[in-house]
Parts: sequence; C-alpha cells; structure tokens
Amino acid sequence: MATDEEAKSDKVQIKLGFRIPPRMPSVYAHHMLVQRGENEVVVSFFELLPPVFIEETPEERAESVQETGIIAECVARVTIAKNRFPDFAKAMTQVAAQIEKNQDKTESNDADNPENESKG
Repeated sequence: MATDEEAKSDKVQIKLGFRIPPRMPSVYAHHMLVQRGENEVVVSFFELLPPVFIEETPEERAESVQETGIIAECVARVTIAKNRFPDFAKAMTQVAAQIEKNQDKTESNDADNPENESKG
C-alpha cells in the first residue's frame, strides 16, 4: 500500500493552454438558468427573441405580446462537474465585483463632469 508521500510523488504537473478556435461562435444571452444535478451543474443561456409586430399602435403591440408572449431561446448549455462549480461561481463573483467597481467609477466620473449636465 502506497504512503501519502509516494502518492504525491506520482502526480505530474502539466501546463494547460487555453485555445479558442477562430470560428467559435459567440452568442448574446439575456437570461440564464442554473440546474443542479446529482454530479453536475447545468447552466443554460437564453436570448430573448422579440416578436415581429404587424400591429401599428402601442396598445395593439402590448396586446399581441400579452397573447403570444416572448420566446427565450436557449443559445448555449454548459455542464460543469459539481466539484468544479464552486470555482466557476467564485470566478463569476470576482468578475461581477470588477464590473460593479468600474460602474461605480463611471457613475462618479459622470456626476463630477459638468459637461454631462443637461443644457436647457
């Protein structure tokens, strides 16, 4: 039976290179759905498809949308191993924090800039 030290010495570090093929499609997602399975987490991304309006007035358009609804079409699904999902969630949290930090900077710069005041 191998000891812990022998088991650790069997591990080999391998460099991992990330490659995105040049023709990899990039799609826009408005919504996402996260579903937990027994051994995996599935993240589905959806794009909202606006209806084609034939009606002329805003009231007719609103009535049409209420009757037919709006379609959210799945544009991508990613299955992540359950034990790797916490790393995925942590990465998303870090990106969200960076976005919020940059938005706060932009908003404070906009408020400080007199050229952004409405002229009237």
